[in-house]
Amino acid sequence: MYMSMEIRPEDFNSPLRNQIMDFISERRTCGSKYICEYHHLRRFDKFLCSRMLDSQKLPRELVLEWIAWREAESPLSQKCRISVASLFAKFLVNRDIDAFVLPRGMCRMAKWNFCPYIFSHEEIGKIIFVADNWKPVQNAPFLHLVMGELFRVIYTCGLRDGEAARLKLSETDLDRGILVIRQGKFRKDRLVPMADSTTARLRKYLEKLPLKGPSDPLFPNRAGKHYTPSSLYLLFRQLLWKLRIPHGGRSKGPRLHDLRHTFAVHRLESWIKEGVDLNSKLPLLSAYLGHVGIAGTQRYLKLTPGAFPDITRPLDLMFAKVYNKERQNEHN
Repeated sequence: MYMSMEIRPEDFNSPLRNQIMDFISERRTCGSKYICEYHHLRRFDKFLCSRMLDSQKLPRELVLEWIAWREAESPLSQKCRISVASLFAKFLVNRDIDAFVLPRGMCRMAKWNFCPYIFSHEEIGKIIFVADNWKPVQNAPFLHLVMGELFRVIYTCGLRDGEAARLKLSETDLDRGILVIRQGKFRKDRLVPMADSTTARLRKYLEKLPLKGPSDPLFPNRAGKHYTPSSLYLLFRQLLWKLRIPHGGRSKGPRLHDLRHTFAVHRLESWIKEGVDLNSKLPLLSAYLGHVGIAGTQRYLKLTPGAFPDITRPLDLMFAKVYNKERQNEHN
């Protein structure tokens, strides 16, 4: 389901079902994957049915009830619901359907104070050690082989969990030591060079797997298929539990995505210790991570100054204008 979410008519039953499906098709035609949003719209359709919507319209009271913050919901999740509802309402209006469009600034979302968990070098070493020594499980014949290489690749290559989950054998160039990431975030393709040690380990790893063809997953699950990001997250939580690294609960981490944060921070630390020019290196890091631009990388790596002063001070000097603009927006 994660790999390809086709529009299924049976998922929608409200009076706006046809408009919802047309809206999804239009967004995908414009280049959006619309997978997470698909699930939001499916739940939105059920919500409309539960409120007995009986005609093709989108009343103000239903929109406001739908976008209201819910207990234990992260601001990011609420933001996605608001964005999808707003875009859908505009879609309806453009088709002469009565719909309430949220005025700009009407809905103030809870501030997201999440700070990424940056693993220490020692913690990363322990994670890799435990993953490398995962005991074989009868109902998951590949798991003990996959664990070490999977989490090593995510960390050493700074991959997103979905990028790691989707990797195929055909996208693993061991001759050149490169991973080919296709259709990553923002539908960007990119090449990710690996360390020689990582490439060497993957060669030995693949010799042990009974894989058949180029479309087979690099990291197969028990059925020989691709892992989903949610199943990778569950494996990560098992790692944390074995290492007695506490988890703060929903949206508080450590998250699997924090391995990517950690990779970027450790890379910056190394460059700063080497005395290299960050102005020349940050564009490389941005391209390696698959960011749209350098400013995105800078915001992504914004950390608590007290925790990482050796990193934040150079970044502050490089991006003072960006920081000042963000701080002004926070006070407005």
